[in-house]
Amino acid sequence: HPWRPRDWGRVKEIRKKVYRSLKCMLSVKFSHGDIHVVDNFNISSHKTKYAVHFLRRILGRRCKSALLVHQGNRDVNNNFRWATAHVANVRRENVEGVSTYILLKYHQLVITEAALQQLIHNLQNFPKERGWLMRCATPDAKPAPRPEMVPGWNEEWKAMKERLLHAEFRAKEMARERKKWRWSSDLKGPLKIPSSDPLTGFRVRDFSARPKAKPWEKYELHELYTDDEPLESGAEHEAELALLEEQLDLRDHVMQADDRRETVDDVSKFESDRLEGVYEGDGDSDND
Repeated sequence: HPWRPRDWGRVKEIRKKVYRSLKCMLSVKFSHGDIHVVDNFNISSHKTKYAVHFLRRILGRRCKSALLVHQGNRDVNNNFRWATAHVANVRRENVEGVSTYILLKYHQLVITEAALQQLIHNLQNFPKERGWLMRCATPDAKPAPRPEMVPGWNEEWKAMKERLLHAEFRAKEMARERKKWRWSSDLKGPLKIPSSDPLTGFRVRDFSARPKAKPWEKYELHELYTDDEPLESGAEHEAELALLEEQLDLRDHVMQADDRRETVDDVSKFESDRLEGVYEGDGDSDND
């Protein structure tokens, strides 16, 4: 038959509908609790009864059909392939072959961790790969008009170049100007940036109302127990210091009294004189 025209716009719309239907079907499976995640499909025997026992332990005995999704050869071995080859209403599929029709045909979905990560990655990056995202950040998604050139925008740069060319020590001046700039390593933005940024120490690092807590602060539970009272109050501390000073003063008086004590050989002195005179005489002798 002769060549027939093809509506490429309709094909693009169909692809979008297929993509949305796949996301919708996965959401329905998740809301019904029909998605089960396992680490891998590696079993030690190729017997079918071991694979059936493995699936019944995960899905139960009332499961009518199941779809087993894996990623290549990373999380499945030949024993599992041979064991599930002849099980009725059980299909083993690679993550790249998952479609809306297969998800509608089988009730339960058993998927490995690696396959789940690959499936999420494919769903998130598929619109970008197909070019469905907005390329221009404008309200009508069209390229913004090119701004007109401002007159005199490079007059200062021209004056600087003229000054360097006609300078007496041109080489030194150009070397000094080259040291002020350096090449940028960023993929976007200006090619040359200043060598030293004078506003580095004045930039605001954290401007959020709720700053992020330190890693060690999440284990500190201040709300459960707070000790507002100090370990020792000031009044008790002062009382202990006063008692200690009194004890030290008393010890000094006792030591001084021991130093002044003298042995008395003549007892007749105390018998003839009064006690006050003896005490006064001792005091006079000490003063002398």
